[in-house]
Amino acid sequence: MTNTFIMHCEALYKALEERATIQYTESEGNVLVFSGAISVVFRSTGISQSYYGPIFQTLEDVGAILKIQRGAAGVDTVIVLRGLPEVWPEDLGWRGKNSDPLTEDSRYARILVQLQEIEQGNINGISILTALVELEERVVALESKVQRQEKTKGAK
Repeated sequence: MTNTFIMHCEALYKALEERATIQYTESEGNVLVFSGAISVVFRSTGISQSYYGPIFQTLEDVGAILKIQRGAAGVDTVIVLRGLPEVWPEDLGWRGKNSDPLTEDSRYARILVQLQEIEQGNINGISILTALVELEERVVALESKVQRQEKTKGAK
C-alpha cells in the first residue's frame, strides 16, 4: 500500500468524521455515524474518482468504517466510523485486498510469475516433484510388466 493511497484513505475518513454525529446504540453505546451523500463528501476531498471504490473497500477491510445502509436516490448512506488503524496492512492497496500487481499483463510480470512457480517447484500449476515421482512409478511398473512378459515368453 502506498503512502499516497493511505493519505487518501485518511483524508476521506476525516471528511466523513467532520460530517458525522454521535449517536447512541444499545449494543455499542455512543458511536460516530455519518449519514448523507457519500459522493458529495468524496468530491470535497479532491481525490481522483478512480480511488472511490478502493478507498471505501480498504476502509471497510481495516475496520475503520462499517456501512450500515447503502445510499440511493433520496436515501442517505449510513456509515459507522470506528477509527483509523494505527498500522496499515501492506497487502491492501488501491487495487484491493490480495490483488495482482499493477504490471500483471506486462512481459516482465509474466516472466516473474513463471520464475516464482519454478522456484516453488511448479510449472503451470503442476508440481515438478510430484510429476517426477509419478513418472518414476509408471516407469518402474512398466519395467516390471515387461520383465514378467519376458519371463512368460522365455518359459514357453
